[in-house]
Amino acid sequence: LASANDINHGQAHDAKSDVEATIGLAKRLRDLNPKIFNELLKLNSTAEAKKLFNTESPQPLIYTSYRIPSDFAKASLILPLCQHPERNNYVLAWDLRVSPREFLDLSVEQLTKRAFANWHELKKLNLKRLPVMEIALNKAPTALVIDWLDKQAEENIKLTAKQASANQQLITSDLVDKLRQVYKNKPPYKAEDVEAQLYDSFIQEEDRPLLSQARRAKGKDLAEMNIHFKDKRYSELFFRYKARNALEHLSHKEKQRWQQYKLDKLNNSDWNISSFRKKLEKLNLKKDQEDQFEEYLDNLLPYQNNSLF
Repeated sequence: LASANDINHGQAHDAKSDVEATIGLAKRLRDLNPKIFNELLKLNSTAEAKKLFNTESPQPLIYTSYRIPSDFAKASLILPLCQHPERNNYVLAWDLRVSPREFLDLSVEQLTKRAFANWHELKKLNLKRLPVMEIALNKAPTALVIDWLDKQAEENIKLTAKQASANQQLITSDLVDKLRQVYKNKPPYKAEDVEAQLYDSFIQEEDRPLLSQARRAKGKDLAEMNIHFKDKRYSELFFRYKARNALEHLSHKEKQRWQQYKLDKLNNSDWNISSFRKKLEKLNLKKDQEDQFEEYLDNLLPYQNNSLF
């Protein structure tokens, strides 16, 4: 973004440079459209955000979020539905890009599955994700009243006010009541992969010396080390640590296990080679950039095709 707007970013990821680039982008946005900039700046106030996301007399809003696909310019039209039943300063909102028709007669249990099942499970069952967003009003949500939606914006987000209005008319109070129940009983988030579970709980004291012992070991000593951790997360993490740091010393069976893990990551995760290539096709990259990415992907293809196993 900085480069595209002729803003000097200096050292990317350096704290000072990142702040300066962010300020530069903010100035650029303000200069391009000071009215929109000021409207969005108001939403730093939770009180102002509550006025905009009024659930008593809800009106459609233009809403931008990193969760919305880039195909739609990261934006959609939403309708605030109700206060979140469990979280202060949160509201539930419906993505008006999606018709509520197929969700109206579903039970709370069925809606819950559509809301919280993982991507792979929904795909396997051929189910559509429940198009409800949990929006934090105390985190400066990026939203505007629908009056700002012009023809160009409709083209950019591939959604018209008329389409959104038609979907809004189908939302019933019964559906909203069921959604309150769905989010009141929201299951706690549990990451499937152990490397995404690091913040689930603190390290147990009994495991601290064992982790230090593991970090000190090298080469063959590391590969042959067997440690029984009290925290079950560390058994798998320790195996991956050994594979990344002493692969040549692992047994044949352990090497196969590691190769299978990498193969699954490349093919079965949300960010696999196939989906990455599709995303690249939509970026309209310059020729040299495209050639560079293609070279990276070609280097990964033997893993994807399982020819290295």
